[in-house]
Amino acid sequence: MPDWKSDLESYDKTVALKFRSREEFSRALDRTFSPKLRRMPLDLLGGQTIEVPAEAVPFFTGLDFEVLEDLP
Repeated sequence: MPDWKSDLESYDKTVALKFRSREEFSRALDRTFSPKLRRMPLDLLGGQTIEVPAEAVPFFTGLDFEVLEDLP
């Protein structure tokens, strides 16, 4: 189980995940309620995009998204 920090500002690197459809975005949000991600900090950026710690990206494997390094 990952040891998530309490907020995004505590991380050296965060990324935005922009999902290509509402369905993929919904699946991603469902994953954030799983035991491994439940305590992970995130921010909803709009446009089917969430900001997460960079080390969280592998937990979204299998979904259709683009990683944005330069946050909006």
